[in-house]
Amino acid sequence: MTDNNSIGRRPPSLPTELSGWKLKVKNRQTFNDRVQALHEALISDEKLKDEYLALLFGVDEGSYVEGSEEADDFSAATMLRNYATRQHDTVVEKAKLHPVQRALRVVLRRYVDGSRSDRAQQMAAE
Repeated sequence: MTDNNSIGRRPPSLPTELSGWKLKVKNRQTFNDRVQALHEALISDEKLKDEYLALLFGVDEGSYVEGSEEADDFSAATMLRNYATRQHDTVVEKAKLHPVQRALRVVLRRYVDGSRSDRAQQMAAE
């Protein structure tokens, strides 16, 4: 069944250039997205990569660099925050350490086998 109001009427045209498309919702990067970008940059940084990955690797007492998961996470978060300064990300740079550490844990869960718990479970299953 056709709507009588739409007969003979055309919908508004679509912009033909990207600049004409306006988002209804602001497309903002979340804090977690910012931390993920820094995480990926750190992994790509040949000078810092090994130290950073070592802090993320541990899943038990014998494999933690600083002696515990919490200590390794805070050390990795410190590296991320310091790296944010070099990358001119003032939001992460000025953040307190605990939110950076929490965001890092969220980011690691975004990757297959990225979180400590995923890797620990795999180790236990073997």
